[in-house]
Amino acid sequence: MASNETGAKTNRSWEGVVAAKRAIRDAQIRKYEGGSDISGADIADVETLTNLLSSGQVSAEELIRAYIGRHTLASEHADSSSKSGRLSYRGVKVSLDGQQHVPSAVGPMAKSLSSLTVVTKLVIAAEPWNIDPQVPPIPWRENIFQDLSKRPLVVGTMLDDGAVRVHPPIERLFRELVTRLKAAGHVVVDWDSSLNSTCIEIMHPSQTQYRLQDPIPKLTKSGQDEYYAADGGEDIRRAVAAGGEPFVPQIQAFVDRGRPISVYQYWQLNKEKVAIQQAYHDMWDSIRSPSGRLVDVLLVPIMPHTAVPHGSCRWTGYTKLFNILDYTALTFPAGMASDDLDKKRPGDHAPRNAHDAWNWRLYDPSTMDGYPVGLQIVGRRFEEEKVLGAARQIQQLL
Repeated sequence: MASNETGAKTNRSWEGVVAAKRAIRDAQIRKYEGGSDISGADIADVETLTNLLSSGQVSAEELIRAYIGRHTLASEHADSSSKSGRLSYRGVKVSLDGQQHVPSAVGPMAKSLSSLTVVTKLVIAAEPWNIDPQVPPIPWRENIFQDLSKRPLVVGTMLDDGAVRVHPPIERLFRELVTRLKAAGHVVVDWDSSLNSTCIEIMHPSQTQYRLQDPIPKLTKSGQDEYYAADGGEDIRRAVAAGGEPFVPQIQAFVDRGRPISVYQYWQLNKEKVAIQQAYHDMWDSIRSPSGRLVDVLLVPIMPHTAVPHGSCRWTGYTKLFNILDYTALTFPAGMASDDLDKKRPGDHAPRNAHDAWNWRLYDPSTMDGYPVGLQIVGRRFEEEKVLGAARQIQQLL
């Protein structure tokens, strides 16, 4: 019987809980895979969708059925997450509800980039700020989307975050895409990763062993996950107790090591966050192409590895970086790992720190053969149109 410090008990293991929830998810997908009378032509553009929905000719459920039925056979899939808040979070259940320092992201996930684009347009076209005051009143900017969909891009590339090196399949596919970008006439600029360590340090003061520089003074060094566990883990404990389910081991460890901080300490962390957001914004503005153009979007790995066994993922810096910056990111499949092409040779890499050493030991070219590799396209705050427009061009090169 599993238990936690709040006294919640269950006879189910956390693995069993996960399996049960996956079964519920799969059942819901099957439920929506058919049964829609809306044809592919009916859902080809945002204006048609908006008119159908607003006039009451179709329900939201019918639209869901139509989209799932149309795209479940597509080979590609992607996810678009908006940290910036242009998509409403109203009514969405989330842990740590109430904390505003690193807000949760909400965005569509689909089998195709075209689905992501249409859904994002549709949601913004519905003017969600009229029902949710947390959403900024920014209409969909079709001119920006079309511009980024057609003209040569300036892409900042960050293959290495300066802390944990990516596995060989990710490096190979990343470099191949960069080569294709250049061949297609796009401009590629090496990105500056010097502020990355500060971003991670603010969120997790315990991860200091890899620090290379300190551009912004640190106000807190408690060695705990202060930002995510500012309440000492109380919110998560209460949620788990209410659900009566066991902790996933990693979350249990996170909660157990959490210590509440004072309001004053919390304010200092928020000051650090604003400072690093400003510093990163200024850095972005300072990086230019040889012709003087600003960088449109970034191309970055999602993780330093492909799929790994449960409980073995210990570095999320490639995505956590953009969490604290409140940037918009879109993930997409870039290819597959290959045992033949991605051999790891002894001495290939001298680990920089404990996280890097752990990650490098995870790599097994034989086991990971055929595993999908994902990359992400990142834009600044409120730049969904740019990210989706750039993604349209980049997808054509895959």
